[in-house]
Amino acid sequence: MNGTVLDLSLFGCRIRSTTPVNPGSEFTLRIEVPGCLKPIEIERANVRWVRGQECGLSFLAFTTKAYECLIGVIQQL
Repeated sequence: MNGTVLDLSLFGCRIRSTTPVNPGSEFTLRIEVPGCLKPIEIERANVRWVRGQECGLSFLAFTTKAYECLIGVIQQL
């Protein structure tokens, strides 16, 4: 799925995408952050809800490095 992150937290995010998804779907998520060399990789993300072209994802599994990157990005916001 390609999309735009609208909200971001340590536990999940809200994304706008034209790719259809269903609640309960799980996948690996890569979040590209301007100014970062590598995307933040969430090993397992779960679709919690879908409303039109927006969906809410919860993060189920990620590395310590990804967690640290998330903290850095959220502090900058």
